Amino acid sequence: MATLTHRTYGTVVGILGSPNAGKTAAIVSLYLLLATNKLSGYEFRDSQTLMALEQISRGARRWSEHNPPSEFTTHTELPSERLAGFIHLRIERIQDSKRADLLLPDLPGEWSEQLIDSNRVDRLEFLKGADAIWIMVDGLEMANDETRQHTRHRMAMLLERIAVFLSPRVPPITVVVTRRDKGVLPPHAFANLFDDASHRGISIRLIQIASFSEDDAVAPGSGLSELLDGLLVVEPVSIAFWPDATDHGGERQLLKFRSVHS
Repeated sequence: MATLTHRTYGTVVGILGSPNAGKTAAIVSLYLLLATNKLSGYEFRDSQTLMALEQISRGARRWSEHNPPSEFTTHTELPSERLAGFIHLRIERIQDSKRADLLLPDLPGEWSEQLIDSNRVDRLEFLKGADAIWIMVDGLEMANDETRQHTRHRMAMLLERIAVFLSPRVPPITVVVTRRDKGVLPPHAFANLFDDASHRGISIRLIQIASFSEDDAVAPGSGLSELLDGLLVVEPVSIAFWPDATDHGGERQLLKFRSVHS
């Protein structure tokens, strides 16, 4: 990915979740639908990370109807053990011509696992300046009676870690249940969990998405427009993609990353 020197206003999203939760798939689906003018209500305007987007979407481009690839995306790995890499998408909402520069981190799921298990936060400092957080949850695990409770418990632990780490300012959180085409989220799947977050003063909502779909009744990209709608109500902060050498401020940085097969 080319070094970015463009200075802009960006909406920074923290994207967390287990290794198979569908984080990269959501980014890839957003990009492919926007690039082909197929995302309802939105249009693609620009990206400063096109090479990175093309790389992580390579598997999905091989997708043909009734013959999907074994993996739509590759396992995310970063060249630095300690630094996050970001994807940039400039979008425009058709109904009001509102534009936003989205900065979406493509993080290994292991970082979220280590946040839960050992409270490792040094690599997630950027969350303190995030405008919103998406917690991705595998819809297959939530639809399965045998795995639902464990997945829900892990998500509750992740919420707890985030609340403590980011206190007193926790940005709005969206729990994104993926793979909507694979199963229906049971009623009250997150009973009491959101109430607990609300008592902590955390704003939280739930959205189900299907980044891709093998079910004719569920369109690829279902739920993604609603996910973006939630971002266009936050006030973005001014950042430098890559600060000048003379700039010693505390602005965020976009760093090189790569996505390779595990």
